[in-house]
Amino acid sequence: DLWQLLSDIVFLLAACLVGGGLASRLGQSPLVGYLLAGMLVGGPGSLGIVGSHMEIEAIAELGVALLLFSLGLEFSIDRLKELGNNPLVGGAVQVVVTIAAGAAVALLFGLGIKPSLAFGAMIAPSSTAVVLRILMERGEIEMPHGRNSLGVLLTQDIAIVPLAVLMTVVGGGGSAGDVAMDVGKLALMAGGLATALYALTKVAVLTLGTLTLQRNRELTVIFAAAVSLGSAWAAHWAGISPALGAFISGMLLGNSAFATQIRADVSTLRVLLLNLFFGSAGMVADPLWI
Repeated sequence: DLWQLLSDIVFLLAACLVGGGLASRLGQSPLVGYLLAGMLVGGPGSLGIVGSHMEIEAIAELGVALLLFSLGLEFSIDRLKELGNNPLVGGAVQVVVTIAAGAAVALLFGLGIKPSLAFGAMIAPSSTAVVLRILMERGEIEMPHGRNSLGVLLTQDIAIVPLAVLMTVVGGGGSAGDVAMDVGKLALMAGGLATALYALTKVAVLTLGTLTLQRNRELTVIFAAAVSLGSAWAAHWAGISPALGAFISGMLLGNSAFATQIRADVSTLRVLLLNLFFGSAGMVADPLWI
């Protein structure tokens, strides 16, 4: 029911408002309040006020895409080149080392090799939304460690694809030929997606015209929403991280004359959906079990 979903969203946002405010008064990050609010109003064993878990989570994922889209606008291709290879190499090393360390710990607790690898793969990625939100909250995204963190997070998002293939192998879900076919298919779709996004953003800018977008606020809002959410959907359809697709489209627009205006136009919607994301993340926790 549409109105039931709307009421659940309103209750969750209101709970996040109260929880975030209390956390701030106690000197904590508002994120803590958002997570606790979601846990108390919608988690298992909670008050049970909010019930549309899956629907809210699906909508809230768009907030992460808008966050990465906004960051992509700031980190254009030229600025991303300035990061160098160190963050990307460091991200790859972090993923491999974490998988190995997690698997070793799981083996010590008596798990088999395959479940241990699965455990290591599950704990290897970080939460892009949480890390970037905290860095932005502290004003550290432009600092060296903030830029390096962004590079590591992007590497983790890219690693989701091979990790998913690893899970298929560990689960015995296909032969070596099937796995190779899946890897090749994903690689082709990723390359095709990047090429298509590049072409579409260039065509859109040429068609609409820089002056038109700068003078008409409505057009820039519509353009930003269509590009960011459309690229997230395209990446999901291609089997890639939607947040990574949104980041690529934002990065391609980062050198345009209206990048700053677009970033300002999507900021309100991004904050709303991102806070909804943190509240929905808290809804999966069980306070009684904790």
